[in-house]
This record gives sequence, C-alpha cells and structure tokens, in this order.
Amino acid sequence: MEGVEDNLKILPLTHEEIGQFLKEEDSILEVNYNDSKIQGQFFLNYIANLKLNVDLFFNSEEIDLELLRLYTSNKYELNIPSLNMCLVQIILDIKGIGFDLCFNRIIEKKQSWDFYDTNKEMLDELIRFLDSLLYSIPFVNHGYKETIGKSLIDNGQMELIDDDTLDLGLNTVKILEMKDFVPLYFSGTIKTKPAYYKAQMEGNFYNGNSLFNYLIKTDNPIMVLCTGIMEGWISSDEFLKATGVKNVSPS
Repeated sequence: MEGVEDNLKILPLTHEEIGQFLKEEDSILEVNYNDSKIQGQFFLNYIANLKLNVDLFFNSEEIDLELLRLYTSNKYELNIPSLNMCLVQIILDIKGIGFDLCFNRIIEKKQSWDFYDTNKEMLDELIRFLDSLLYSIPFVNHGYKETIGKSLIDNGQMELIDDDTLDLGLNTVKILEMKDFVPLYFSGTIKTKPAYYKAQMEGNFYNGNSLFNYLIKTDNPIMVLCTGIMEGWISSDEFLKATGVKNVSPS
C-alpha cells in the first residue's frame, strides 16, 4: 500500500504537474484526498474547472461522507469512479440488494445507513428516480406518451414530476454506466410509486441532452430499451406490462 500512496497526487497541483497531466488526455490522476490542501466543495470545483479526470484514495478506513454528499448533489459534470462506487453500494445497501459477487465492498454498511440517515430526502428521490426509469422509458415513443402514458398519469398510476431543481444531475446518472449495476439494481423489488420526471427526461440536463438521448448515446444497458422502443421493435405497452403496471390501456 505504501507504493500506491507514493504515487498519489495532492491537490492543488503545481503548474508543472497541471501542464504534464493535461498533455495526457486519457490518463486518470490518482489523488490522496485526505492530505490535499483543498477539501469539500473547493476540491470538486478545482477538479471541474481544470477538467481533471481523477480518482480518489482515502488514507483512512472511512469514506468522507460529506464529500460524497457534495458530489452527489453537484451540478458540475464530474466522474470520480470511487465516489460512483460508494453511491452505488449505498443505494444497493438501502434496497437490501447483495452485491458481493459483482463489487468489492469499499464502504461499510454502517456508513451506508449513516449517509442515508443524514441525506434521506435526496436518496429517497434518487431511488424513486431510478425505480421509475423502466416505467418512463416507453414515453420516448410520442404516440405512447400521448395515449397510454397520459392515461397512467391521469388515473394516478404514475405521478408527473416537473422539477429542474432536484439533485438528479449527470453525476448521479453516471452510475447507470457502471458494469453490472443496472441488472443488479432491477433485480430488487420496486416499492416506490412510479413517476415521470419530465424536466430530466425531456430537458437538456445531461451534457446538453435529455436523459433519453443521453442514455442512447452512452454505453448503457438501458440504451437497448430506448432504441428498441423508438424504432418500434420493442412494444412499449407490452414492455410496461412486463414491469408490473396494470391497466395500461387508455381510459
């Protein structure tokens, strides 16, 4: 482990280090977070402003939960693999889904629940958002959206949420790109009421794209469903029935 730590960088970087790193566009800068002189939001701002590709090393047994909270709610485009993995494991812990066969645990269950207890509203919304993806994907088909989708919302089977202030930015959506997460997540029970998050699904929150377009453009398991429904080789009403929604025919 000492060899690993010796190669870690401490932020802020020197001018020479910045110049050297920016020449290596595809490289990932491994950072010792605890020993860095900038912390919290200043740390995230620094990474975002310099457009650094980083991953973090914590030289203690516990992940910095405040940094994870800031990262999860951050509006900047960031992609920090270790924090993505922390968020994934917390979500799976909360939903009671085992992940030992897919991921090495990096955050203790107690920390997962500590994070949930102090960020309950944010995580409940994120879990509902993720739960609702399977129900929302068929809305990419305009005909479905204006008939069956409208009926589902009108009769109360789904809720329409149109709020662009929710903490559902690109950093949270990045976890959908993680190998094994999507099939593992949807192997669990969906207990929340489905919702159509209109601002996120149709706005330009994700690198200038709606969530539909972002999922299609990225290497994502859900991309296949989006593409199939848009091109017609997956029936949107039959797909929704398969998720367990009843009475999907328009009233």
